[in-house]
Amino acid sequence: MRASPTPAPAPPPPPPSPILDESSILITTVVEKSYEPIDVTKSWVLGRMPVDQIGPQNSNWNRIKQAKWIFVCGKSYDSKFCCVAVHEDYLPWLRRLGLKFEIPLPLEPEVGIRIRGSYTAAINAEERCFNDAVNAIITGCDPGLGSRYRELVPLRLRGTLEWVIVSHEVLEDSMVRTKFVQNLFFIVLNVLNDYETPLALELLGKSENELLETFWKVGNIRGWRPKRHLVDADDLHWVSVLRFVIQFSNGRENFLEGYYDLESTPIQNATLCSVFMSIAASKPFGSFDVQKMRNALSKSKVFDTVDVSKLEIGTWTLKLGNLLPFGNIQYAVLPNMIQGGLGSEQLNLVRVQIAHIYQQYPFFNRRENDVLVLLTSGLINSIVRRVVTEWSLSNDGRSTFEGMINNLQGPQTCEDLGLNLAALLCYRRLRGVQDTPRTTNGSYLLDFDALLNFKPLYNEQATLEQMMLSFLRVLKTFKGRFQDLHRFLTATLGMEDTPVLHPLDGYSDQYFNRRIEYRPGHDGAFEKAKLQALMKFIDLNPVETGTDDDNDWDTVSLVGKTEKLGIK
Repeated sequence: MRASPTPAPAPPPPPPSPILDESSILITTVVEKSYEPIDVTKSWVLGRMPVDQIGPQNSNWNRIKQAKWIFVCGKSYDSKFCCVAVHEDYLPWLRRLGLKFEIPLPLEPEVGIRIRGSYTAAINAEERCFNDAVNAIITGCDPGLGSRYRELVPLRLRGTLEWVIVSHEVLEDSMVRTKFVQNLFFIVLNVLNDYETPLALELLGKSENELLETFWKVGNIRGWRPKRHLVDADDLHWVSVLRFVIQFSNGRENFLEGYYDLESTPIQNATLCSVFMSIAASKPFGSFDVQKMRNALSKSKVFDTVDVSKLEIGTWTLKLGNLLPFGNIQYAVLPNMIQGGLGSEQLNLVRVQIAHIYQQYPFFNRRENDVLVLLTSGLINSIVRRVVTEWSLSNDGRSTFEGMINNLQGPQTCEDLGLNLAALLCYRRLRGVQDTPRTTNGSYLLDFDALLNFKPLYNEQATLEQMMLSFLRVLKTFKGRFQDLHRFLTATLGMEDTPVLHPLDGYSDQYFNRRIEYRPGHDGAFEKAKLQALMKFIDLNPVETGTDDDNDWDTVSLVGKTEKLGIK
């Protein structure tokens, strides 16, 4: 006996009805509230429905008006049809309600062609499509419908569409508008090198409305009007960058997929923003003097109602640099003890300033130099100094100290040699203990050699001070080759090189000249410089030769004289 066939599975339930979501209401309400209807992977369909089935109060259409997934865009040329966007999942539901929905939506209605001719009808149809797209997007429709309309709008109108939408969103909300102007203004200040030029002072004197007028003027000159042929991709990229600023200003998220040029550089994007304020960028984003920035902001009418002294400039810059396409400001890798001892704004200011130094002196820009730059630069204010001093006394601080000594023992570039030497000196200054200025081993270079071999000294700071002066003196002999490094060290350490060799320097100048020119490690440069100094001393001080029976006389005399130079 044959088994009875397995019953067919029950058909799937009918597409669920829209749920009420008043925050997204467009024009069409709820029939049933028991279903969540949408497969988000499906798309929107554009079509038309007769006006007479939408209008009557008791019609089926009236039952579903304000549904989230049905949107009435506008009327046709002859006003007999409504242009309607419906999510694909809703089509069976509309048919079940007996509503007539025609697909596809014709862009050139026959009646328009008969009355105006095909060319004018096509232009009018494009204009209606453009207006429908603007209406759909600015009213906060589903992103999928926005994308669908962007595909439907003719290419020559794409740039115009996006500019109109950006303009609307800047004007729509007064809080977004104010934040947008402030953010754009702050970006521009970030890329200006001098806030005292006539153009910069003119910019600082403008109010929010005056800056917006400049913004609209530049946008219109930019040419966001209907094109004869295809839209310029550069136009869409410009609007995309402005979109980032709007979203950062708490505006509506409306990412323009495929419009942002991934090959654009952060410098180009930040420069683009300065163009909207009719001023030229003069440096990369994120490099500025904090106090000068605060002074400039305090002069600006845009920040009249803001307490500039409480603005978290460091945090603001890091967020702009990392969330917007203006340059990813790398977070400095600092010891946990330092990060934990600073407030978020103080920490961010330190990070911004380290990034600033890296932009000015790119030869330092490596993660392993973050702590060295922090120690060497002028970032050690009263708050940071206390935290960094506490860290320097910890095991981690001691480990960093030993790491700097190990670095100095090996071969290094001139820049790395200068940075490690300066950081070691600044680390020693943090301890605040005055040591003796006298040499321990006969010369400061011999003391330096002892320090690099981890031997105890009572004049560490004095030794490092004299060795840094020798290093600066030797840098000057390379005739501008290392002028940026020289400028950084003299400015941050508060030191000026001296042309006079200290009596206890020994042969430190020969030592640093060899390390800079040939890049040997410490031991190699130390021995070579010592030998070079010895030979020079012999040339200047001939040794009297004893008799054959007194073979050690010349050696004893030479040793006695060279010991005065610290050569052993």
